[in-house]
Formats: sequence, C-alpha cells, structure tokens
Amino acid sequence: MSNFLLTYGFYVALGIIVFAAAFFILYKKVIQVRRVTNTVILKIPLLGKMVRTYQITNFCRTLGLLLKSGVRIVEGLTIVADTTENVLYRESFLEVGKNISTGRKLSVELEKRQDLFTALIPEMVMIGEASGNLSETLLYLSDMYEHELDDLTKNLSNSIEPVLMIFMGLMVGFIAISVITPIYGITQSLSR
Repeated sequence: MSNFLLTYGFYVALGIIVFAAAFFILYKKVIQVRRVTNTVILKIPLLGKMVRTYQITNFCRTLGLLLKSGVRIVEGLTIVADTTENVLYRESFLEVGKNISTGRKLSVELEKRQDLFTALIPEMVMIGEASGNLSETLLYLSDMYEHELDDLTKNLSNSIEPVLMIFMGLMVGFIAISVITPIYGITQSLSR
C-alpha cells in the first residue's frame, strides 16, 4: 500500500479533488443530480431520518408562522418551497400548492407523500383543518419534531460509538499484523 501511494499518491489525490469538484459543480447546476443525491441521503438509515425530521420541522414552523401572519396557504407553500434546499421537498411543496389551488385539502395531499412525511403529519393537519387552527397545529408539530431532532442528534454519538470501536480495532489489527509479519519472516530466515 505504501509503495502504491508513493508511486500513484499524487494521481489519487488529484483524482479525488477533480471528482469532488465535478460533483459539486454538477450538484449545483444539474437538478437531476440533486434529486438523486437527496433521494440517496433520505435512504441512509440514521442520516435520512435526521434530514426528514429537519425538513418536516422547517415546513411546519415556516408554514405555521406564515398562516398565523395572514398569508394564504398556496402562497405560504410557495414561500416554504423557496426556502427549502432539498429538491424533493421543494418539488413536493410546489405540487401540493398547485393541487390545493384546485380545491384539494392539505392533509390529503400530504398523505400521498408518505416517503417524505410521517403518518402523523397528515392526521394532525386534518385535525387543524377541521378545527380551523391549522397554524397552531403546524407550530405544535414543529416544536414536537424539533425536540425529536434534538434527541436524534444527542443519541448520534451513542449510535456511532460501536462503529468507531470496530473501525479502530480493525485499524490497530491491520497495523499490528503489518509490523509483526516482517519480523516473523526475518526470524524464520535466521539460521545458526
């Protein structure tokens, strides 16, 4: 490995830098790359849940505050879409806004997108729509999901700790074997 890195290390580093720069440029310019990247991130077990919770928290808080200040729901969804970096959520908010402008309910539209929203969101939004307190319901949901996100980030270190221990054990084992193997080879070749 050291011989390989001494010989081709510059090319490996250059390749990593070029790949990272190309990915960054494609991510900024090509919407399909962003869509695929955001889909992959949402599928990663722990990170995906954190991203989903963060997006739900922002959606509920922003839309709740906009509705409370008198903004209409379709305009509010457009503003929420403009403030969202995740392409999947942005497109979903714009489509929900378009469907709501034709007379559909927000709860029904959110229920169709169970890959982006938890099952609790449409149910609570339906209650808020029926009671006429949609803004208060959304603000309550944002507080609830914000606490859940805080708990997820606090428990992140506990979740990563076993993986780090296994990784460190493998690294120490690899180094120990790479040091002991040549010494063993030298002692075997010694003769009286």
